[in-house]
Amino acid sequence: MVAKMTYEVQRRQKQSVEKQSTKPGAQKLILQLTKQPNMQKFTCLFFLENDELQVIEIKRTDLNENAEISDRYKWLTIDKRTAEVDQLTFSASDSSGEIEERYFEEGYLKFNSETGTFIEKFNSAQHSLLRKPNAQVPEQLRDLIETYIDSSTKAS
Repeated sequence: MVAKMTYEVQRRQKQSVEKQSTKPGAQKLILQLTKQPNMQKFTCLFFLENDELQVIEIKRTDLNENAEISDRYKWLTIDKRTAEVDQLTFSASDSSGEIEERYFEEGYLKFNSETGTFIEKFNSAQHSLLRKPNAQVPEQLRDLIETYIDSSTKAS
């Protein structure tokens, strides 16, 4: 809905400017108005972290509503030391009141409103995590995820 509204506003601005394009300086104005606004490509649904690892579920907002659920919702792990982003392969979930559980091919995540534990399947590493409010996703992490989305979109 927001993307449709943004597109409509941009289309109207462009039409208005194109009508005035014969005036001096109009080309510069066209470029300024037709630039894509810096729209966020995702929203954070769950965010957990410790000193070494971040685990986050995102909902892609740059895809249309008809996109596959597996394309729109992603669980990612971020190694804080290397800034490496890896996508987890979601298998199943369970929710029982206060406790949330997520099962991935790469491991298992269990969390509540304050803490969580991620257990890696292949090396049995266990990570104790703190759950953060979704609004507290650091800007550096947002930028890293945006870059990951851009690179994974180009690779597809």
